Order: sequence, then structure tokens, then C-alpha cells
Amino acid sequence: MIFKAKKTVSSPPVKIDKYTFEKAYELYWEKVFAVCYNNIKEVEPAKGMVQDIFKSLW
Repeated sequence: MIFKAKKTVSSPPVKIDKYTFEKAYELYWEKVFAVCYNNIKEVEPAKGMVQDIFKSLW
């Protein structure tokens, strides 16, 4: 399945503090991993995608 990028309104990047980042990771990494894995069916690349997603938040 291929997803097309949606057009978004450009806004300034939002930086979050360490506590908020850690909580977001703790709450959502498994769900994010599941979405990534279900799309590509490979563990290591899915882990890399999760890392990239959370790095973009930091």
C-alpha cells in the first residue's frame, strides 16, 4: 500500500521539552512501530522509521 502525502499548511517547527518527549515516546512507540511494520513487514526498517519519526519531534 502506498500513501500519498497530503498538502499541509506550513508552520514553524514545534520543539518539546525532554519530559514531554519521553512521555510521548513511552505512550506511542509501540503504536507507531505497529503502523510502520504493518506497512513494510520488516522489523529493522520499521524500527528505523520509528526512530526517525521521534527524532523529528525532538
